[in-house]
Amino acid sequence: MTPTAATTAKQNPLQQLSRFGQSVWFDYVRRSLMTSGELKHLIESDGLGGVTSNPAIFEKSIAGSDEYLEILTELRKNKDLTPEQMYEQLAIRDIQDAADILRPVYDRTNKRDGYVSLEVSPYLAGETDTTLAAAHRLWKAVNRPNLMVKVPGTPAGIPAIKQLISEGININVTLLFSQANYEAVANAFIEGLEAAKGDISGTGLVWKYNRSIPQLPSVVAYKDVLYMVNDSGVLTTVDAATGKALKVARIRGAADSYYASPVAVDNKVVFISRSGKITVLKAGPDQEQIWASELDDEVVATPAIADGKIYVRSKSALYCFGEGAAPKAE
Repeated sequence: MTPTAATTAKQNPLQQLSRFGQSVWFDYVRRSLMTSGELKHLIESDGLGGVTSNPAIFEKSIAGSDEYLEILTELRKNKDLTPEQMYEQLAIRDIQDAADILRPVYDRTNKRDGYVSLEVSPYLAGETDTTLAAAHRLWKAVNRPNLMVKVPGTPAGIPAIKQLISEGININVTLLFSQANYEAVANAFIEGLEAAKGDISGTGLVWKYNRSIPQLPSVVAYKDVLYMVNDSGVLTTVDAATGKALKVARIRGAADSYYASPVAVDNKVVFISRSGKITVLKAGPDQEQIWASELDDEVVATPAIADGKIYVRSKSALYCFGEGAAPKAE
């Protein structure tokens, strides 16, 4: 596999990630991030696509600086405000400002990126109704279309996720610690879309495909085709616009399970089985194999792409594939 001219050019590697359908987000919020122009700089220079937050991040930002001292002094004058209500007012202001700075990304990508995440209180993780109430309150208070309300993927959070999605509220999910959690959240998302009423032009279900769905590997989208490999090595290529299955076939020589997600680069799509069988297909619906190899080593991690090379982390080593690639590091 050889790198293209574009991947060898002197570019910011974070910006190069967008060529492969990846979006870099920043798990951090602080008042000075917006007021100093740093967030705008990260968007323009590094291709930053979104920002996430949580109460722990805000706690460090508020307690670790004097940036919030003035507004805290004002809030303390209102004796009726609880500490949680004061926190929410501080957080909402920062989230609104971050959302405004990211709004051009949201518009340019047609609502696919440019979001800011604000989490409902973690104390509500076991309560459906109060999670819904908190999500509604935050959505209304922030009042930005590129807000994502972060909801826990707990048993009590699943019905809330479905309901909020059906109302057209942007959701991202935390506390996903098992395959069962992931499947429950995915189903809640689909059911929420199906239950949506009224004008859902921004969030409506365009198509649905539920055969040979991967359980562990993520789907990769590349050049208008979706590539889905299930745990047993059955690959499905799907038209991204219509949801029509273009071809369903087992990857040649697949004899074990697939945990790693496929990756796409340089008009190629790469698959790696758990036993270390690497298969490279020509991008497109026909699943044409152009290269294969065996590592004889267990692989469960998704490969990484950088500077025209593919890095594969196995159980015992790190491998690098590409023109001029260094030998494996033990």
